[in-house]
Amino acid sequence: MAKKWIALICTFLLLLLLSGCKTVRPDSGQADFPVLNAAEDENLSLPDGFFRVVFLDVGQGDCTLIISGEEAMLVDCGDTDTFVHVEEVLDRYGIERLRFFVATHDHSDHVGAAEKLIRTVRIDEIYHSALQISDEHSDYGAMFSAAQEKQIPSKAVSAGETFRLGESEVRVVAPSEYDDDRVNNSSVVLKISSGEFSVLIAADAERESEHEMCLLDEDLSADLLRVGHHGSASSTSYRFIRRVMPEYAVISVGAGNAYGHPSPAVLSRLSDCAATVYRTDVHGDIVFTVREDDLTVFAQTGEASFLPKQAVPTEEIYIGNRKSKIFHAPDCRNLPAETNRVFFSSAQEALLEGYSPCRGCNP
Repeated sequence: MAKKWIALICTFLLLLLLSGCKTVRPDSGQADFPVLNAAEDENLSLPDGFFRVVFLDVGQGDCTLIISGEEAMLVDCGDTDTFVHVEEVLDRYGIERLRFFVATHDHSDHVGAAEKLIRTVRIDEIYHSALQISDEHSDYGAMFSAAQEKQIPSKAVSAGETFRLGESEVRVVAPSEYDDDRVNNSSVVLKISSGEFSVLIAADAERESEHEMCLLDEDLSADLLRVGHHGSASSTSYRFIRRVMPEYAVISVGAGNAYGHPSPAVLSRLSDCAATVYRTDVHGDIVFTVREDDLTVFAQTGEASFLPKQAVPTEEIYIGNRKSKIFHAPDCRNLPAETNRVFFSSAQEALLEGYSPCRGCNP
């Protein structure tokens, strides 16, 4: 009898703990998620087949942990100063082995800690950008040296390639080509799909890379977008965001950074697509977990930035300059003065009216 009462009390306490955790189905359109302490997240038991995305707070840098079934992948790893936190998170989730480490490009805020990671954690394979190593003593060069020493196979990947992570499919959607003079636009961009849920990790891809992704006619739609280049105005263009149409967006950014990230223009574009925005400088680590059809969001602190919901444009809009007869994408840096603007519903319409495309934004 006593055992029965103990079991009932334990069940009650477990239900009480989980009552603060609200789950919604990804297709419900509901965006009112709780913000819970990460310790509560650790205590949640997960059935086989779960999918988890952890955006680590590594300051003005990037690091994303993907867990699918029994396999894990790390996309970038931040700089050396924040690697201790990367170790803490891997330990929190019991990650002793990474199926893949993806180095999106050679900037220190993404791969500064790569050498430490390789020497600390067992890694099966490394995927990376095909950018040339300009300095063997750089963070990028040190990463390859450590990988060679540890005999870890590495491979440069490009758009169109796919591979499996546990029960998920990972597709490389950029870059289609590499250019050592365009480091950000040579970033590896990944789309990870698990069942009906998908996440797009945009690394530091800027407008030019986004334009190329759109031209390749890749399926860029995703429930969750890791916003490109820390929310810089040079990324997350209107054309790109209309192709992705995320319900949720995460910006990896350092508090009080000198770059002014995230840009108000990017926040406005995310507002236009009615995305719920989380930021590492406000929320710390941000965790998305999918179990069967349920999605749960956790953050270490703060509240989600619920942006005003606005109508999503249903047609493409291009802006022409009456004087120069040049037309632009709506987020071009060289838009004409308001009095000289003329609007077109498609690029074809602008061309038929005798307007030429802007060489800067390539509308």
